[in-house]
Amino acid sequence: MQRIVVVAARGPVYRKLVVAGAMVAAGIALQQAEVAALGWTLAALGGIWALLLLRSLGEERERVVIDDAGIRDTLLPVGTIGWSEVIGATVQQIGSVPVVVLDLRDPERFMRRLPATRQFIARKALEAGLPAVYLTLTGTEADAERIADAIRQRAS
Repeated sequence: MQRIVVVAARGPVYRKLVVAGAMVAAGIALQQAEVAALGWTLAALGGIWALLLLRSLGEERERVVIDDAGIRDTLLPVGTIGWSEVIGATVQQIGSVPVVVLDLRDPERFMRRLPATRQFIARKALEAGLPAVYLTLTGTEADAERIADAIRQRAS
């Protein structure tokens, strides 16, 4: 199977950099308007945030990896989901966000790996008829249908 790697998109980081720059500018303006403490605080926080954002632009973090080992999503803290566990995948809209819903042999096993708060949310989602285990591709440029097709192809 061809390895599929989905990385975070850079567009949202650039927008946040603009906001951080505006915070620095507003902080400097407040310093001139004799609100020095607030101005220094705002400028310092905006500057620190901008530095962290600039650092993140230099790294390509893998968000979702689909390969021969299985499926791994850094936003879904259950580790790698092996192919022996995957039955299929579909794309569903949750609000305005398309997600890749994983059809698993034993979803409860993976729900138990989630932190307590996420377990609670997953169980309530199931009660409401929503998926408990899914890949969200928000903040990436990946096509949910393409990802679901690749998973269905490998799972069959």
